[in-house]
Amino acid sequence: MLSVSGRETAEVRREVDAAPLTCSSAVRLKHVRTGRMLSSKGMQYGGGSQQQIVTACQDVSDYAAIWHIKEATKGAPCLSGEPIKCGDTIRLEHMNTEKNLHSHLFDSPLSQRQEVSGFGDGGYGDEGDDWVIECEMRMRSDNVIMGDTTFYLKHVATSKYLMTDRESQFNERNCRRCPIIGENEVSCAIGKSKQAVWQVHSGFFVPERTEELPN
Repeated sequence: MLSVSGRETAEVRREVDAAPLTCSSAVRLKHVRTGRMLSSKGMQYGGGSQQQIVTACQDVSDYAAIWHIKEATKGAPCLSGEPIKCGDTIRLEHMNTEKNLHSHLFDSPLSQRQEVSGFGDGGYGDEGDDWVIECEMRMRSDNVIMGDTTFYLKHVATSKYLMTDRESQFNERNCRRCPIIGENEVSCAIGKSKQAVWQVHSGFFVPERTEELPN
């Protein structure tokens, strides 16, 4: 299992770029435009769904920014090491809290876009946890997603895209004395934009499965 720390050096970046994204890997996802990590601290929204808050944080080594790759809610089992390809539907389970990355028809608190939350119990949730990986540019002929692949995460149930931006940031005015000050709101919006492009940053990579399973 390839383990890559959050500290991004040229050598680490080369390792990540050469690593295929596989089932059971646990990775940090970087928002390309801002350089921030998809994260959750285990707090709940005060309004809206009152589910677990999801943000984009600046700390690239934060363990609160690690997500476990697994199969869609009603998909076939995702075998450890099975490559993830452009167009696959996956779930992302937050390693620290075992909540799935989720979205639904609630307004997000800052931008009033579609709320993104952590949902479920012990990794079990519902179809609002499913995301399609749509590649911005395909890097390999077999469509396997690599560390240098940039992609969108499309929410299956609502067809909106995971995003963040610099303007939607928690501060003392909109989140007084809260522990997520300085972090960015994560939400979903219609259409693909530069604010909705993500990439694998670092993590724990299960080696790509290449052998055929016995019948």
